Amino acid sequence: MSRTNRWISGSILLGIFIYAIAPNAFGAFSDSGFWSWRHDIVLLSGTISFVLMTLVVLISTRNPMLERLTGGLDKGYIIHKWAGIWAVSTGTLHWLVEKTPKWTYSLGIWPEKVKGGHAAQPDWQVTLWKSGNVAAEYMIYAAIILAIVALSNRIPYRYFRFTHKAFAVAYLVFAWHSATIMLKTDWFATPSGYIVLALALAGSIAVLQGLLGFIGLSRRAEAVVTAFRDHGGVLDIRLGATSGYAMAHNPGQFAFLRFDHDPEPHPFSFASSGKDATNFRFGIKALGDYTTKLAEKISVGQTVKLEGPYGGFHFDHATTQQVWIAGGIGITPFLARLEHLAANGGTDRPVDLWYCAATAENAKWPADLRSLCEETGVTLQVMVAERQEFLNARTVAETTGTVDDVSVLFCGPQGFAGNILDGLKARGFAERNFHYDAFGMR
Repeated sequence: MSRTNRWISGSILLGIFIYAIAPNAFGAFSDSGFWSWRHDIVLLSGTISFVLMTLVVLISTRNPMLERLTGGLDKGYIIHKWAGIWAVSTGTLHWLVEKTPKWTYSLGIWPEKVKGGHAAQPDWQVTLWKSGNVAAEYMIYAAIILAIVALSNRIPYRYFRFTHKAFAVAYLVFAWHSATIMLKTDWFATPSGYIVLALALAGSIAVLQGLLGFIGLSRRAEAVVTAFRDHGGVLDIRLGATSGYAMAHNPGQFAFLRFDHDPEPHPFSFASSGKDATNFRFGIKALGDYTTKLAEKISVGQTVKLEGPYGGFHFDHATTQQVWIAGGIGITPFLARLEHLAANGGTDRPVDLWYCAATAENAKWPADLRSLCEETGVTLQVMVAERQEFLNARTVAETTGTVDDVSVLFCGPQGFAGNILDGLKARGFAERNFHYDAFGMR
């Protein structure tokens, strides 16, 4: 089971556990009538949805402990994405099962439920849970729309980030609903109620932390652009720190960069080894609106705010051989590692670096790649797509001579990674030895 599936499954199981210990849980097993089943489905799906929502907002805080548990922020964002999809899906189920009988009754299709007697409640309690119900009902419409927008890669990144800020507000509404509805369901002052309140409190604090700009506050530094050069669509940028903490980083990690001409931070891998914690190098390829226009906006002396380092992609794997596969701008973490090896006597094991570029012009950057490989003892292979040169698992296996005791480190397009991994697994490769930088932040 993948790391993402473990986190999603664990959250679903926690939701089931919370409901299982609640008063009158799973009443449908003793009374199999329609209304009993509806009651169970409504509360169970709502509980699971809220647990998943809370996981989403907690991961968004970039908490160091959570980052370690999720295998790095890049892997955490994959969990964040799928937890969000599951949260909206189970939340929609919760809403549909709650509302459909009322709609069918209004159309004369289904008889109205005969309501049993309930203990009288103070007016303030009724007002609280009804306000939460109404707010959550309207917010689920917004959440469905926001989820569709967030999942569409056609939506520019700046709008994508706005939808996530809107999700934060939506979470506060759903937390209010989850806390106040317990006044109606008799969960208040029960173990289930305490767990839900604890989740609502933790999630709300996480949301406020984000809305007030406190996320990553202790990991921020300020730098200026000391040099840059455009290599046919790839910007080679050098930064020098001016304030903030010394951002010591390891090869394979990344930081969020915010240039003074743009308010939005964007993630980029370090192309520097991290030995010097005050001077940084980044390679940024023109792939979208932001990165394409960056070459026109950037200037020497320009202020850049950094936040990081993040990521769990590293090179310390206990195998006798390593294979590095870089797809396009995915060469940056390997460039950082080469710089590190050059300063520490070179590689201590056989390493094959496959650099897969779209064009011969793209393959010219970085200009020092071949000399670094020669200096460190890394075997470089360059493949250019426009020359019909494509890497596959068979070529990798034939070059290494074996797939046993080999670590494969990959940074590039997700589909490319999947093809290489599937081909290697078919040859007996152990998936646990495949390490990748999941650099898609949406």
